[in-house]
Amino acid sequence: MQSQQNTVDIQVATHYQTEQSLPEEQRHDAMRDSWLDDLVIQDPPTYVKLIRDHLPPKDQLETFSWQAARLLANGDYPEATGYLNLIQATPEERSICAAKAAEHQFNILKRKQAITRADLDALREWLASQAPAAVDEITGKVLAGISATIFPGQPADYDSKTGFVEAAALATHYHEVTGNDVIMINFLKCLSALRNKEQARCLAERIYDETLRAQTLQRFR
Repeated sequence: MQSQQNTVDIQVATHYQTEQSLPEEQRHDAMRDSWLDDLVIQDPPTYVKLIRDHLPPKDQLETFSWQAARLLANGDYPEATGYLNLIQATPEERSICAAKAAEHQFNILKRKQAITRADLDALREWLASQAPAAVDEITGKVLAGISATIFPGQPADYDSKTGFVEAAALATHYHEVTGNDVIMINFLKCLSALRNKEQARCLAERIYDETLRAQTLQRFR
């Protein structure tokens, strides 16, 4: 055990020296070394201190978001939560990390299977515990991300197993359940909405806010 700790100490010391010798703009990439994955497990306080002490706030957030996204890639919500607790993420950091992780998770999942309401319900439950003010906003972005970008009438391909019609049905469900226009507005920013203008216009007509509805309809004239 002591030998293992000595190895970690040497790695940290070496990394500190390397970091200080690099220009600030190169430090972010250096902090993505694979050995940091082990450091998260072996010595969490040192890991957090390494990031907090050696990167500016913007790059800290990018590094934390990247790691959170990796952990959530397989839908392991408890592990992702543990990581955000470990880094003592601020509310802002937690919200941004959760958004990045969710989008990354579904970018992987959409190529494997058609996305279901159960998938999104699980995501929304997790988001409510990490970024409660942004649950609907993130939901809309995830829905936009899962909608296949193929042309109408073509089968789903490697891009996504979820076609526009299926994604639109999910967007409609959550929009109606929550009454929050941001879900539909964010969903209709997807490329596939422009390739399905008639259906997109019908969806835009569902937006409750008159001004936002008119603005969204402009995209599909």
